[in-house]
Amino acid sequence: MDQGDIDLTPLLAAATTGNLPAIHHFLTTSLHPNYITPTGTTALTAALHASQLLAAQYLLSRGALITLGTPPPLLIALQTHSLAAVQLCLSAGAPVHDSSAGPNSILATAFLIPGDAGQIIWAELLNHGLGRTFHHQLEADIGRSIPCSEAVWNIFAAAQKNCIDYARSILETGEVGGSRVERFYFRSMIKLCIKTDRCEFLEMLVKALGETWSEYPRVLHIACLRGSVETLGAVLRVRGGRELGDTLLLAVALGDLEKVKLLLENGADPEKTNHSGWSTVLAAQAYNHTPILDFLTSKGSPITTSPAPSLIPPTTWRTPKQWAPTCPTIRDVLVSSPSNPIPPLPSPHILGLQATFPANPKRTWYTVHSDHPLPLAPSSTYNFTLEILSLPTNHDLHLGLLPITPIYDPDTTFSAFPGTTEGAVGYASNGTLYFGGEEEIGFGPGFTEGDVVGCEVDLMNRKVWFSVNGERVRRGVKGLEGLVWVVVMGSEGTEVRGRFDVEGIEGVGLEV
Repeated sequence: MDQGDIDLTPLLAAATTGNLPAIHHFLTTSLHPNYITPTGTTALTAALHASQLLAAQYLLSRGALITLGTPPPLLIALQTHSLAAVQLCLSAGAPVHDSSAGPNSILATAFLIPGDAGQIIWAELLNHGLGRTFHHQLEADIGRSIPCSEAVWNIFAAAQKNCIDYARSILETGEVGGSRVERFYFRSMIKLCIKTDRCEFLEMLVKALGETWSEYPRVLHIACLRGSVETLGAVLRVRGGRELGDTLLLAVALGDLEKVKLLLENGADPEKTNHSGWSTVLAAQAYNHTPILDFLTSKGSPITTSPAPSLIPPTTWRTPKQWAPTCPTIRDVLVSSPSNPIPPLPSPHILGLQATFPANPKRTWYTVHSDHPLPLAPSSTYNFTLEILSLPTNHDLHLGLLPITPIYDPDTTFSAFPGTTEGAVGYASNGTLYFGGEEEIGFGPGFTEGDVVGCEVDLMNRKVWFSVNGERVRRGVKGLEGLVWVVVMGSEGTEVRGRFDVEGIEGVGLEV
């Protein structure tokens, strides 16, 4: 609007002080509500900035544009943390979606409003399409489209601020989470609720996924690992003690007596052993958790003298069964063995493991994985070093960690590049990182023949660091869940040697 050199100072002053007679006078004589200063201020934005809502309402009734101004009126209302101001802007048609990104966007500003006010304002924005904004922003961040229904995005956005009633209203209208992508975002919401102790929201989500949901044991596992006793209880309330998997063993390994008691109250069997030969008493002995051991024996569980198999670090490479007999040739040497059959910390094995990837016209890539997962010992850090003995030109090599979960079959899930499946992490020789998906992340330096690639795993804090020739890559990766296999993928002519050791154990690898 052409406003020439008109001085807006009197109108802005009236709007800032909420002087309605003065505003009326200026608008009926010489000024228009949509005149704007060179810095982007209008009478409406001035009124909102000063929390003069009656003045703002009057200006809107006189034709002030809800989209005019820098920052826009809705963003100013959000910055004041005023629900009434936000509602006024939304009722006037203020768009929730803006083109800006970063800390000054509508989405980011609303998210940072603390307390109950922030939750109520977030819910109000959800009613006006914030879920769509959330969807578009995430797609822009990752650079590709995400095929999810609007209902899932609204629930996903609601989970960010624990807007339970809003999410429940959507879940009651129909079935959601049917596609693979939608289930992925449900898992993300569940992890958020576990991390932030949002028990009611968590219980609602798990219940919505139904009795046939195959990943319930995995959710129990994550709740035990990352959540509080109350969070674990919220998950158990949905389906009780069915399909507990190794959750009880995890609680024992973590030394959490209250979680152990809760799981036993919900039907966990303390005498049951898992596929690796663990029992709860054996785990309590192995990790030297005396209070848990005393509690279990008081309930009648017998003391065992068997060794703890899952405390054994990897001792050789294995290949998926379906690849035999065209698998890599393997040579492995065990340098030392545990001196104590039930040590308080994982056995101090130091290994030289060598694999040569053969030629095969029918298969381009081969994978080898450790025969045991890295032991779940919260007090230890594990170091795996991969020496690249041979890597042909233009060939890639991938080093990664693959989690053991109820949905993984160790004989059929190693065909993907390490890190491209959910929960996995992988570092490629071109410097690319994969973390739980196929997105390529520029991560660190590449590596080739003659280099030594290190992988340091902190199982307590669920962190991984990679290094090349002793220099740690600039940032770590956080988010591992549970036990993990070490996985190496290579192609014809590639030859590597791996070595494990436990923090504080010193030794020399063996040439093989």
